[in-house]
Amino acid sequence: MITLKCSSKTNPKALCKAIVKNYDETSCVEIEAVGGGAVNQAIKAIAYASVEMKRNKDFRLDCHPTLKAVNGNIVTVLEVF
Repeated sequence: MITLKCSSKTNPKALCKAIVKNYDETSCVEIEAVGGGAVNQAIKAIAYASVEMKRNKDFRLDCHPTLKAVNGNIVTVLEVF
């Protein structure tokens, strides 16, 4: 599984491209997002990626939010299947 990091300044369309590319290679992508702004950008990117996958591959992505310890801190993780 590939882990992509997202911040509040992340371009959702750029993250969308990374999600689609890495999903094609691994069938599962994890996005780490710290803070409300980062989670917002990650959700936008997943929405863009889901539309692109549906349009190009007739496949819709699933997203499961969870929490994960990273360097002793709890962060929001969005797993995309």
